[in-house]
Amino acid sequence: MNRYIKSFTIFVACFALRTQVFAFWDQSHQLVAKVAEKKLNKESLSKVQKLLNVKISYPGNALLSQNTSSFDTAASWADSIKSYYNQPINKTLSLCHYTDIPLKKSEINIDKSDEVLMELLQEEIKKVPYNSVSCLKSAIKTLNTFTESDTNKAVAMRFVLHIMGDIAQPLHNVSLVDENFEDAGGNKIIFLDKINIANMDGSVNPVNNLHSLWDSSLSVYLQFPYIKNDIKTGKFTDEQKNLNELYAKNLLEDNELMELALKEISDTNIQNVENWVIESHKLAIKSVYTDLVFANDSGEHFNNIKTSFVKGWKDYQSQRKKLMQLQILKAGLRLQLLIEAMYSENPNRNSYRELIEEILNDPEVKTLRVN
Repeated sequence: MNRYIKSFTIFVACFALRTQVFAFWDQSHQLVAKVAEKKLNKESLSKVQKLLNVKISYPGNALLSQNTSSFDTAASWADSIKSYYNQPINKTLSLCHYTDIPLKKSEINIDKSDEVLMELLQEEIKKVPYNSVSCLKSAIKTLNTFTESDTNKAVAMRFVLHIMGDIAQPLHNVSLVDENFEDAGGNKIIFLDKINIANMDGSVNPVNNLHSLWDSSLSVYLQFPYIKNDIKTGKFTDEQKNLNELYAKNLLEDNELMELALKEISDTNIQNVENWVIESHKLAIKSVYTDLVFANDSGEHFNNIKTSFVKGWKDYQSQRKKLMQLQILKAGLRLQLLIEAMYSENPNRNSYRELIEEILNDPEVKTLRVN
């Protein structure tokens, strides 16, 4: 971690660097949280809920925090506060949703070692000190620091719920680059034909770039219709919450997916924030940028890359459906284990507890403060 990382009360000019409009859309973030909620022990869930009931007037406002006080809706809060773009703190917090490990076009579908990727990740963290890795660690440290205020802990909990989902989205861990181009995590990979993402009310969201497509969980699940004012106020319907309840139940009862997920989240060698980011970056290398045709590659600088699918959108989607479901399930289960490692009376001595202790003992990780 870069030694110059300061408290979140200091706002830096790095906001001028690339920011993404949204992370996983609300439905996907809430599904991750719902998976965790359904697996959490009552003791840990009660302690989390106490923090989610704390009124947060800034960032956002009290109405937003009140409307997003349930475990699932709280996972959307960190995106909703982006609507309050005039609040200075959002210039920093908007950088917390991603970490751009660079990927050259020539490296698509090519295996890279963990050691090489870790070096690239550390270089990126040093260059842009506010990122998903540093923010998640800061949030975890805040929640485990007795002297921090309830408000700071309430904000930190919402960021933990949110960033665990962000890291599961491969395009929040990569940027395709060459000397003429940087794709901003797939935001500048533009489809020749827009793709309609199905919403639960029968409407559609037409998306025109690769990042938005993956933010929609590849349209594997019905999404929430986008209503700007509802996002700003954190308004979610019972129908939306019930849908994620159903989706979470189906994921947890899928024996094949659960077996795969449990194997990966129990691997003690990869249960730390950096390795979760690298894991998702590898998926971007092997599964996100593959099976695409890049139309313009003239060697001159350009603002975006036109793209289409080698075998069509539906084939691309079907080949990646299980991967998308597995990412959501793993993120939810990791979130559960992380929270229980913080809040259980007698937490198991496992890699998640070791992760927390390592963060607490790292003087370069500062707490997340909004007041």
